[in-house]
Amino acid sequence: MQTVEQFKDWFLANKHPLKPPFTDPVYHTDISMSFVWYRAAPWQVELYVVRPNTVAPEHSHPDVDSLEVYLSGTFTLTGLDSSLDLSSLSQYMDTPRFDGMHRLFGQTIKILPDQTHGGVFGNNGAVFWSVQKWVNGVTPTSVTKNWHGDTIGEHHKEVVTPPVQDSTA
Repeated sequence: MQTVEQFKDWFLANKHPLKPPFTDPVYHTDISMSFVWYRAAPWQVELYVVRPNTVAPEHSHPDVDSLEVYLSGTFTLTGLDSSLDLSSLSQYMDTPRFDGMHRLFGQTIKILPDQTHGGVFGNNGAVFWSVQKWVNGVTPTSVTKNWHGDTIGEHHKEVVTPPVQDSTA
């Protein structure tokens, strides 16, 4: 596999294999929790559950090429050229898909390394997979840690990986 898209296709075709790491499989911010569902560097999948009526400020993940895969909930992604607005799902909630699943289940949004984005989460909160390829030789941890921008509260400030200091300064 070379691309995050190929990894996502492999992950889905192999029925979402469960391979959490022994060390640090759970991360949380002031509004969300994530579980590292699968990790085999440089590939990773995190399952995110986000509290209702919350906001993730615009930020980026400098070492992660990712696809966000919609599972459930209501939210709007901000800062992306083609934001997928999931805050008003009434047109999709009248009837399920032929198999009983939500009609948006499995929709994906691409987020490149260093691409600024944020989220506004509605009354139902949100659940999604973040399917990731870690780049720049960085060992996978969590996009909760690999974060550049305003944090999501006091706890998250303690979780974010500190920026690398220039030793020549």
